[in-house]
Amino acid sequence: MVTVKKPLFYGWIVAGACFTIATLIFGSLFTFGVFLVPFQKNFGWTTAGVSGAYSLGLLNYTVFGMLSGWGVDRYGPRKTVIAGAVFIALGLVSASRISTICGLYLAYVLIGVGASAGYAPLTTTVSRWFSRHRGLALGIYSSGLGFGPLLAAPVLSHIIGTSGWRSAYLFLAATTIIIIAAAVFLKKGPAQIREVSDGISENNNVTASSPKKRREIIIEDWGLTLRQAMVTRTFWLLASMYLMTGISIQMVMAHIVAYGINTGMSPIRSSTVLSAISGTSIAGRLVMGTASDWIGRKRALTACLATEGVMIFWLAGSSHIWMLFLFGVVFGFAYGGHATVYPALVGEILGLRHMGKIIGVIAFFWGIGGAFGPFLAGYLLDTTGSYARAFQVGAMGMLIAGILSMIVKKPISVESNA
Repeated sequence: MVTVKKPLFYGWIVAGACFTIATLIFGSLFTFGVFLVPFQKNFGWTTAGVSGAYSLGLLNYTVFGMLSGWGVDRYGPRKTVIAGAVFIALGLVSASRISTICGLYLAYVLIGVGASAGYAPLTTTVSRWFSRHRGLALGIYSSGLGFGPLLAAPVLSHIIGTSGWRSAYLFLAATTIIIIAAAVFLKKGPAQIREVSDGISENNNVTASSPKKRREIIIEDWGLTLRQAMVTRTFWLLASMYLMTGISIQMVMAHIVAYGINTGMSPIRSSTVLSAISGTSIAGRLVMGTASDWIGRKRALTACLATEGVMIFWLAGSSHIWMLFLFGVVFGFAYGGHATVYPALVGEILGLRHMGKIIGVIAFFWGIGGAFGPFLAGYLLDTTGSYARAFQVGAMGMLIAGILSMIVKKPISVESNA
């Protein structure tokens, strides 16, 4: 008896390509910190002035995320990601040639616009390819968001030390060729190659041309339009959750190193706490993404958000090195988990057909929160002389998001038509 080997499901190739793209895009955007000191030494610019370029990049990343979400729904992921890679390359090459701070700002505007192709388009594409293993697939792809900065930071630091910061930017620009190459493997969804998602294809033994399979493709690709979604209570609950987590996460990420130094840690040790968060977030994305396939998206998300809230309360009272490292490990794991499960939940309750636009708009609220959180923490530090109040506010925000995750559900109109 001859055993026919089952071909590799193409969705896993898509997930691998998205991981590669995310690693390179976010390795370029989120490693701005390694260039800060070289800019100050070369040009004498203030920390606030240099940091403004990064803030502007993040702002454009968030705003143009709505446009890239529309692009993936309209033109597909391949064209959207390639367009983003071109903008990133232009920005990085421009950054390598700057001589004024205005030039740096313009470079990061371009980088931020290009990097917007790294979240909504990739998240939407992976979600459309998977049903049964959607959480695992999103975990694989999104681990690139943590792995990219973790890998790029030491590599760029080495290049800066040996060849200078201009060479480091040109190195990053060269990696956009890999982004374009990986984008070639992206396809909008299973129907593009007469396939279906993994869950349906494994549970139904039907041919690609059968009416039954075609009906299943239509069922799998249902979804509210952005306009329909925005008039539902569900959409605004999800947007509120993104807003709260944006405030809390970026409050911690922006101030954890300074907080460690304030508690008596050296700058190097304080930085390793941030590295611990990034490193364990990779494990959290894979483990909790897979867990959400088994226990459900809402349970997995609630568990992650509640854990983060508790750990930020823990951080507010941390005064020893071991307490900060424990925080970094546990918080990072839960952070990676919620970052993976969030988009899976959005696709599950609002549908996949227009997910790109919906994710793009909802993520905009995360950007608003992310911009406000660090400012709020700085203000509370200035007025109270301590980070305790700031972290208490951040913990409450995360716990509120956890409560909202328990009550969010499919809109009534969707449930009635299911």
